[in-house]
Amino acid sequence: VSWKDLGLPDDRPVHVFDFWNKDYLGAWEKGISLELLPASTRLLSLVPATNQIQLVSTSRHITQGWVDLISRRLEGNRYTGKSKLIRNDPYHLWFAFPRGKHFAIKSATASGLPVRITNHQGWAEVEITPRRTAEVSWEIVFEPASGYHFSVREPLKLWAEPAGNDGVNLRWTIPAQPAAGYEVSLNGTSLGFTPTQVFALRSLSPDTSYTAEVRTVWQDGTRSEKAAKLQFDLKKIQRSDIFLSELDPVRLTPGWRQPELNGRDLRMPTNSEIEFELNSTYDIFTSFVSTSDNGKIEFTVIGDGAELWHGGPQDRSVKVEVKNVRRLTLRVRRVDEGGRIYGDWTDVRLSKRNP
Repeated sequence: VSWKDLGLPDDRPVHVFDFWNKDYLGAWEKGISLELLPASTRLLSLVPATNQIQLVSTSRHITQGWVDLISRRLEGNRYTGKSKLIRNDPYHLWFAFPRGKHFAIKSATASGLPVRITNHQGWAEVEITPRRTAEVSWEIVFEPASGYHFSVREPLKLWAEPAGNDGVNLRWTIPAQPAAGYEVSLNGTSLGFTPTQVFALRSLSPDTSYTAEVRTVWQDGTRSEKAAKLQFDLKKIQRSDIFLSELDPVRLTPGWRQPELNGRDLRMPTNSEIEFELNSTYDIFTSFVSTSDNGKIEFTVIGDGAELWHGGPQDRSVKVEVKNVRRLTLRVRRVDEGGRIYGDWTDVRLSKRNP
């Protein structure tokens, strides 16, 4: 996630809070990279950092304040506000501190309701338990606190694993010591941070050699003096063949019925197209085509706007030269009367001739 792409300032820290996991992920410049496990979701609150204590999230709704927060005000180290609370639904307020400054919640009150305080390094949490649905005024007082600091060391090992045809996932191992995050640079330019040991690089050129650097970062922004370094060439580390489903489409025919990528296969409704960016990386496209519906279907393979192969489902085996093709388009069209039916591309692969 790039701050610049989102219209956020990328030259100063942005607080990142993970709403579903109720976890503060730190304040980082440029952007952040996170790994999603299968069937998982992250909802991030992004708040440009200031030199004051900031409210970064509330628990009532995924918009984190728009539905529930009526007012808020910070005067010195005293934060006051009013929120719409729901009976017996614990309400959380999460606060983040300026980078390098340490605070703790001294006291918290909420119209006589039960309140629980949890202080962390760099952030704090208040939980209010309402007895009825109502608007509740709350007051939270912060005080300076002592913080701890660890001298961070660079990662021990750095490697790149291919991702699609235009990217890699950088991964590394770490020494047995605490760390708040890791800064990743590519060819001397900082791209952003990650609290984990993986960083996604995308839209890379196959004709460029890259140097990646990873530095360990502590919560106050202190970086390790040394960096783990890796030089890599996209063409050299890519696999000799991949399934088309491993690539992200760059264009789909608009409509509620769209092509379905599933493992090795691609299912397309008639009168639809799907397009992929190949960047002249692979030499051969192979597949089997078929349809389980009655009706006549035409399959077409297009490279950079030129037709490379055309046939019906009776031409089951497809092998097409795609050397030097930058954009690959697949099209399925119905040639007789009737509604939309489906054409199947099975075991769709891209491969290199001389791996």
